[in-house]
Amino acid sequence: MRDFEEDDDWDADNEDEDDGYVPCPYCGESMYEESGYCSSCKQWISREDQPRKPMPTWVFALIVMCIVSLVLSALRGF
Repeated sequence: MRDFEEDDDWDADNEDEDDGYVPCPYCGESMYEESGYCSSCKQWISREDQPRKPMPTWVFALIVMCIVSLVLSALRGF
Protein backbone atom coordinates (compact mmCIF):
# COMPACT_ATOMS: atom_id res chain seq x y z
CA MET A 1 0.00 0.00 0.00
CA ARG A 2 1.02 3.56 -0.57
CA ASP A 3 1.97 5.66 2.40
CA PHE A 4 -0.08 8.88 2.46
CA GLU A 5 2.62 11.10 3.82
CA GLU A 6 3.17 14.61 2.62
CA ASP A 7 4.59 14.65 -0.93
CA ASP A 8 7.94 16.34 -1.40
CA ASP A 9 6.90 17.36 -4.94
CA TRP A 10 3.95 19.44 -3.76
CA ASP A 11 4.57 23.16 -4.07
CA ALA A 12 2.26 25.61 -2.34
CA ASP A 13 3.09 28.30 -4.91
CA ASN A 14 1.60 26.20 -7.73
CA GLU A 15 -1.69 25.59 -5.96
CA ASP A 16 -3.60 27.94 -8.33
CA GLU A 17 -2.36 26.08 -11.42
CA ASP A 18 -4.06 22.88 -10.27
CA ASP A 19 -7.43 24.65 -10.28
CA GLY A 20 -7.02 25.96 -13.85
CA TYR A 21 -5.79 29.39 -12.77
CA VAL A 22 -2.63 31.16 -13.91
CA PRO A 23 -1.14 34.57 -13.10
CA CYS A 24 -2.01 37.43 -15.45
CA PRO A 25 1.04 38.47 -17.53
CA TYR A 26 0.21 42.15 -16.93
CA CYS A 27 -0.78 42.45 -13.28
CA GLY A 28 0.09 39.06 -11.80
CA GLU A 29 -3.36 38.45 -10.32
CA SER A 30 -4.81 34.97 -10.59
CA MET A 31 -7.05 34.45 -13.62
CA TYR A 32 -8.73 31.47 -15.27
CA GLU A 33 -6.33 29.81 -17.70
CA GLU A 34 -8.79 29.63 -20.62
CA SER A 35 -9.94 33.23 -20.21
CA GLY A 36 -8.76 35.75 -22.78
CA TYR A 37 -9.42 38.70 -20.47
CA CYS A 38 -8.10 39.58 -17.01
CA SER A 39 -10.90 40.80 -14.77
CA SER A 40 -8.44 42.51 -12.42
CA CYS A 41 -6.51 44.79 -14.79
CA LYS A 42 -9.02 44.70 -17.69
CA GLN A 43 -6.36 43.69 -20.25
CA TRP A 44 -6.89 41.28 -23.14
CA ILE A 45 -4.29 38.53 -23.13
CA SER A 46 -3.95 38.22 -26.93
CA ARG A 47 -5.14 39.98 -30.09
CA GLU A 48 -7.25 36.97 -31.08
CA ASP A 49 -9.32 37.34 -27.91
CA GLN A 50 -10.02 41.05 -28.38
CA PRO A 51 -13.42 41.98 -29.75
CA ARG A 52 -13.42 43.37 -33.29
CA LYS A 53 -13.51 47.12 -33.59
CA PRO A 54 -16.18 48.55 -35.87
CA MET A 55 -15.15 50.08 -39.19
CA PRO A 56 -14.41 53.81 -38.85
CA THR A 57 -17.09 56.09 -40.27
CA TRP A 58 -14.69 57.78 -42.71
CA VAL A 59 -13.79 54.40 -44.28
CA PHE A 60 -17.47 53.56 -44.74
CA ALA A 61 -18.14 57.01 -46.28
CA LEU A 62 -15.19 56.61 -48.65
CA ILE A 63 -16.46 53.23 -49.84
CA VAL A 64 -19.95 54.65 -50.45
CA MET A 65 -18.52 57.62 -52.39
CA CYS A 66 -16.46 55.27 -54.59
CA ILE A 67 -19.49 53.12 -55.36
CA VAL A 68 -21.63 56.18 -56.16
CA SER A 69 -18.95 57.60 -58.47
CA LEU A 70 -18.61 54.25 -60.27
CA VAL A 71 -22.38 54.02 -60.76
CA LEU A 72 -22.60 57.63 -62.04
CA SER A 73 -19.69 57.13 -64.45
CA ALA A 74 -21.29 53.90 -65.74
CA LEU A 75 -24.64 55.69 -66.27
CA ARG A 76 -22.97 58.50 -68.23
CA GLY A 77 -21.47 55.94 -70.57
CA PHE A 78 -24.91 54.77 -71.75
